[in-house]
Amino acid sequence: MAMIRKTCVVIALLAAISVAGSGGLALGGEPAAAPSDPMVQMKALANQILAAANQPECKSASPACREKLRSLVEQHWDISEMARMALGVHWKGLDDNERQHFAKLFADLTEAIYLSRSNLSKAQGATKDVKVEFVREIRDGDDYSQVNTYVTLQGRDKPISVNYRLKRDGDVWKAYDVLVDGISIVSNYRNQFSRVINNKGYPELVRQLQQKIQQVNASEGT
Repeated sequence: MAMIRKTCVVIALLAAISVAGSGGLALGGEPAAAPSDPMVQMKALANQILAAANQPECKSASPACREKLRSLVEQHWDISEMARMALGVHWKGLDDNERQHFAKLFADLTEAIYLSRSNLSKAQGATKDVKVEFVREIRDGDDYSQVNTYVTLQGRDKPISVNYRLKRDGDVWKAYDVLVDGISIVSNYRNQFSRVINNKGYPELVRQLQQKIQQVNASEGT
């Protein structure tokens, strides 16, 4: 199943923003994140990822590095909501067990792709002189927000727009979609998933996702 390669690499880059060790993150020290402030929480998360990525095990995108980054990202990633939105209208046709199974499958897929050794290696090569600028926050009621950022990469004339759509979960703001240069990850998945389901049925989508996960894990030697 085709993926937007640029999106995968950019998200991997943001997940391992300073794996190379020499990259710069345009952030100062941030106060503890308040439940009502998604911008502060996202900045704090970026600083946590930076600190984790600067540890020795992250110099070579090792399994320990990927596990550490995964645990950080999962705290602020609403994978269940993302899975539901990615299936769109087809979600309504699933029972509870199927929904849980698909959410787990979708989580395994995104983890396999975005935190794969190959993508982290690409991100590692791109993190020299990286700058992340937090531009603004757009609130939509009490429980939804969007945090807009620009990512500047060495050798690229224009910064990459990376905007996080967030949903409040108790005291934590979690991303349920990311827009990279205006391209929604959720919409991209939904278009691909709908095409497969409409042409060959839901079981075929499950088979293709399982196959994709197996292929990525096999290439990783896991």
